[in-house]
Amino acid sequence: MRPIQIIGIGSPLGLDRIGWAAVAALRARDLPGAFPAGTLALTEWDRPGSLLVEALGGAPGAILIDAMRAGDRPGNVRRLTAAQVLGAPQGFVSSHDVGVAQALALADALGALPRRTLVYGIEIGAGDVSAAGVGPSLDELCEQAVARLEPRLRADLGDWLASPTSA
Repeated sequence: MRPIQIIGIGSPLGLDRIGWAAVAALRARDLPGAFPAGTLALTEWDRPGSLLVEALGGAPGAILIDAMRAGDRPGNVRRLTAAQVLGAPQGFVSSHDVGVAQALALADALGALPRRTLVYGIEIGAGDVSAAGVGPSLDELCEQAVARLEPRLRADLGDWLASPTSA
């Protein structure tokens, strides 16, 4: 069986790297070591678009971590189910051409969406770090977000592994 996929989504541009940074921080904190060997796969994807469907196919569960702009305080984390993402207005979670919501909708239509799919959106605010250094840095946002994200992620994964056949 494939492992649960934890995917940091981003790009090399500005604060959009937050999904990558969060996954790297979770790896550095040895999140996989807290669960049975081979249970989790942590990866970073550069604007995966429709390729995300392939990454999700056959996985027992998926957790996507991406930057978002939803008017919240920078560094805050929102936990969304696949149903919430699929029902959200376009562009709510991602600003990429084929974003997370569109890729999840495609995976759902093709029967490739894992029954257990969550999206953790990390609020990056209205702007990016300016040339003058105004605004939060990627490291500051990541530290704040991972402190909020990790306990929730561990709880979700623990629940999933404790009852692998329930929804």
